[in-house]
This record gives sequence, C-alpha cells and structure tokens, in this order.
Amino acid sequence: MQMQGIGMSASSVEPKSTNDLEAMARAIHRMAELPKPPIVPFLNPASLPRTTATTCGYLFTQRRRPVSPARQMFKRVFDLATASALFLLTWPILLIATIAVKLTSRGPVIFRQERVGRNGHVFSCYKFRTMYMENDPKYHRQFAREWIYDTEKSKQEEKGMIIYKLTRDPRITTVGRLLRQFSIDELPQIFNVLKGDMSMVGPRPPLSYEVSLYRNWHLRRLDVMPGITGLWQVSGRNLLTFEEMVRLDLQYIENWSVWLEIKILLKTVWVVLRGMAY
Repeated sequence: MQMQGIGMSASSVEPKSTNDLEAMARAIHRMAELPKPPIVPFLNPASLPRTTATTCGYLFTQRRRPVSPARQMFKRVFDLATASALFLLTWPILLIATIAVKLTSRGPVIFRQERVGRNGHVFSCYKFRTMYMENDPKYHRQFAREWIYDTEKSKQEEKGMIIYKLTRDPRITTVGRLLRQFSIDELPQIFNVLKGDMSMVGPRPPLSYEVSLYRNWHLRRLDVMPGITGLWQVSGRNLLTFEEMVRLDLQYIENWSVWLEIKILLKTVWVVLRGMAY
C-alpha cells in the first residue's frame, strides 16, 4: 500500500523486530534528554563586550582600546576643576535662567531625563526645562529614527541652511528657544559632572530609545563618559548627519590628548558666544 502524496511504502517505516522497537524507544528517550536552549535575559546592547569596530569602510577599523587608568584619573581631576570654575563664572546666568523659566511657564525649573552613559550606565541628566509640560515625545522618537536610519527624511531647513534637528517644534517655550540658542539649558549638567555621571568633554549622552536603534559600531560612542561639549558640538553640530557625529566621537576617543580636551573647551566658548548652538 502506498501513502498518498509521499510515494513511501508503509512497511518501510514499520519496525521489523523487537530490536527495532527498542532502538526507536532509546532514540526518543535521548531526544527528550537533550538540554533545552537557555533563556537569555534582556541585555542593554551598550553593555555587551565589543572587541572590534568597523564603520562600513570609514575611518575606524582598529581594535577597541580600553581607556587607561591614567587618562581616567586626569579626566576626573580636570573635570572637577573645570566644572567648579564654570559654576563660579556662570552662577548669575544660572540664577537668571531659573527665574525666567519659573515665571514664564508651568512646571519644574530643572528637567531630569534618563540618558545612557559610559558602558550603558543609565543616569538622570539635568537641563533647564525648555518645553511645556505634558508634551508628546513622539515627535522626537520619530525624528531620532529618521536621523539614525534615513538621513534624507531628517533634513530640515532653518535660516537658509540644511540642518538635522527638529525645527518649529511646538513643544518648546519662548524662553526655551533662547536658552537653547546659547546652550544655557545645558548648564545644569555641571552638577552631572561633579557627581561623576558626565565629563566636561565627550560624546553627547543618548536616550535609551536612540541606543536601541544603534548599529554595532555606533555603540563605541559609549566607551567613554559622555560630555557637556565635544568634537561634534564644535564641528558643526546640527549641520552634520548622525554618522558624521559618530565618526567625530570616535575620532575624539581614538585621538584623545590633553591639548585636544583644552582645544574643544576653548572652541565651545566661541561657538556659544556666537549663538551657533542651532
């Protein structure tokens, strides 16, 4: 008798002896004893080990080099000294900004937002609140996806220039626009530096949903502590694409020096005073 659609004899699959039955039973028993695949818990992709980094043919193809203890120690001492000096120099601006935010819109003066720092460490990043309360984050989520995955869609025009940021954002207050123009909204991050969550110079700390969109080589931004300012901010900032920003961050990480740190800080002063924080 032939099995329909298979063309196989039924007798060919029937055991021909007791030994065959025992062999089949042993095989089924062994299959039942095979180890089950392990259940892998959720892991933050930023915390996974990374030994190599390739940028699809761009600059950075060498192996990841760990940050030396001497560099970390210098950075920490330098950050404490610079952040303290910056606070002493800017406290009148901090006071004026506090009053302006408080008097012109409802809500707290300081906005706390979870950001991803070095090696995936999540911390509360401080900024002056520049948006109205109860705003919808979907605008920025959509823009982040377009900025990372589709450069053309993230292009915006402002003041006759092509930039990569949200323009005409209805969530931003009038005072908030002024604070953002001169990067005053980021001054409270001085306290993030004093706490040890951030550095004065380094890649900007991303949001968790931005990190979830990263390709493997993008994650190298998280090899060092994030900064208030960085090479991206003084090299064009929102005039640059996402991948151009990442390559600048990697350039900073791979070519770090004391002079580069000081140079970026000095250029930041010039960019801020000119109101070029777009």
